[in-house]
Amino acid sequence: MTNADDMPGSPRPEVQRRSTLSRRVTTLFVGLLILAFCLPAFLFLTGLQTNTDQISRSERRVLQGLPSFEGDARAYTAQMDDYLEDRFGLRMLLIRLARKVRDNLGENPPNVIYGQDGWLYLGALKYRDEFEGQGSWSNERVERWVESLSNVNAALSARDIPFIAFIAIDKARAYPEFLPEDWQEGTRRFRSFVYQHPDAAQTGLIDAERYVMQAKAAGKKTFYSRDTHWTADGTYDLAMAIMDRFDPDGSLPRYMPAPAQVRESERLLDLDAMAGFERSNEPPALMIGFPQGGPDGLTRLEPTAPDSPHVGQFATVRSDGTHDVGDKRLVIVGDSFADSMLGHFLPSYADIIRIHHGAHLFDVSLDEVLAYEPDAVLFATAERQAAQKDQPFQPIRP
Repeated sequence: MTNADDMPGSPRPEVQRRSTLSRRVTTLFVGLLILAFCLPAFLFLTGLQTNTDQISRSERRVLQGLPSFEGDARAYTAQMDDYLEDRFGLRMLLIRLARKVRDNLGENPPNVIYGQDGWLYLGALKYRDEFEGQGSWSNERVERWVESLSNVNAALSARDIPFIAFIAIDKARAYPEFLPEDWQEGTRRFRSFVYQHPDAAQTGLIDAERYVMQAKAAGKKTFYSRDTHWTADGTYDLAMAIMDRFDPDGSLPRYMPAPAQVRESERLLDLDAMAGFERSNEPPALMIGFPQGGPDGLTRLEPTAPDSPHVGQFATVRSDGTHDVGDKRLVIVGDSFADSMLGHFLPSYADIIRIHHGAHLFDVSLDEVLAYEPDAVLFATAERQAAQKDQPFQPIRP
């Protein structure tokens, strides 16, 4: 008797199994695809989405609120489009996923490199080139830096105004042990060439790297693991060395009037933000708030030129210091690495002026510095910014 499975035209059992498995896989794939399309809308409609903040800290902007119809249909629909784009479910997850896909496809180099043990580093090609000794700067730029700092130091010394400068060490050099394994540190460094110049003694330079690495050797975490900047704890020794040079015989309350207080961070660390995160996982013990010297116990920050085209961190900013130290004033020409140290100087000055020195801004002039009638001047910039900038100050006019 002939078996039905052996009859012509009847599929064999293994073929049937493969066909059944194929249909199940196809059904599962289609189901997951439908779920992927529907889940963001479901989370949005039910209010279960996680991105309910009014401000996106990683994008540094206010999210669009639900618009109200006021008679202009075109404006209403445009605002509604913005609202839906800002509020759909899993928004930040999908943005990070799209960014990761673009980075892996080579459409643009990643801004953030994931190192070991959760550490993040700047990933732009120019920063890696500088770290590995392939920076595009020339010896002529080193000469301009040394000449510029020397001229400013001499001009301020003639007015009995102490001047100190430093080029900060970058995070990749301070913590190379957490870098990806394919990053190899080079010896051709812009910072080293400036510090080793025969005329470096005339520049007012202080070796920031020495004090930061000294703090690291003492067990302090000198850089945030998910931010490009150094910690206040890691720069305390450097700040005290600077104050010793500014006022070696004075009786100013240069050392902290009370122990540094640990607090929760109220800001998103920059590498977290660049990687698309809305919250930082940095341990709060590293966020150090210094006792403030104002009459209300707070520090006041205000732009000195509200109409400046450079807003926010790129404006010239005045910070209240301690009011019972006379009218001493410190002027800092620096970038965000200088901002991280402000707390160390607040007990010693009535106010501090910070003139931003970003690599993308024009050179600062000595006239601008002198206009604030400083009692001391500090120039401070990141190693990566210095390597990109032509010179630190505009040439002094004859």
